[in-house]
Amino acid sequence: MADVIIRRTGVWVVELERPLLHQGKTIDQVEIKPPRWDQQIRLSEQKITSMLGMLAEMVGLPERLLRELTYPDVDRVMLAFHNVLPPIMRKDFETGAYTLATPIEEVAPADVSDQDDPRFPKADGPVKKFATPPQVNIPKKDPEAEKEVAGLGIEAPEVMRPVN
Repeated sequence: MADVIIRRTGVWVVELERPLLHQGKTIDQVEIKPPRWDQQIRLSEQKITSMLGMLAEMVGLPERLLRELTYPDVDRVMLAFHNVLPPIMRKDFETGAYTLATPIEEVAPADVSDQDDPRFPKADGPVKKFATPPQVNIPKKDPEAEKEVAGLGIEAPEVMRPVN
């Protein structure tokens, strides 16, 4: 399986080692289209606030989902992103003229169900997180019922008291 494919249309296709889940679909490759002039203008006007936001527009996926990429997928995606940029944008990217990522509080939420909790990588639907744990009603134990286990009393008779 190839890591990166460059199509004659100028689109770079990066096959992911660890696919992402978005809106119930598995994303196993990222297609990075060359930027439009409108995107370059909006980036310079800071209407697109970061390079990751620019990449999100170019691939058609939410920025929050792209944050869930793992290495070495990140390296290959960023290599393809860097190479698809025109020289003027590439220079700005290399010099750090724009921030790498939009602050998380400004990023729109995305349907990132399997990345929310790595303990459940293939969960059906979103993994729900609770601010406070749900209250569970546990019945109180009857101390008299606990004295007998499997027909045997667990309390020692008085004649078997410990000797000091």
